[in-house]
Amino acid sequence: MEDAPEQYDPSREYPGRIYCICNDTVGGTMVLCENHRDNDCKGKWFHLRCAGLHRSPAKNVRWYCMDCRKKLGRGLLHNGVVR
Repeated sequence: MEDAPEQYDPSREYPGRIYCICNDTVGGTMVLCENHRDNDCKGKWFHLRCAGLHRSPAKNVRWYCMDCRKKLGRGLLHNGVVR
């Protein structure tokens, strides 16, 4: 099993900022959409539970949010995870 990537807490840089599709603040482990630089990516950072993940993706995989999956046609069948 591969180690999960180091966890980053975006609240340190952007306190009080709204994240995720749930429109909540930072809480718990979060995952960054690989397409986060695209203005169409609505959440950029997502709570694992909102992303439908049980743990952070491994370092060698990419994860895309649902909107970016549809837009890019990536990760549609694997919960957003692309190897």
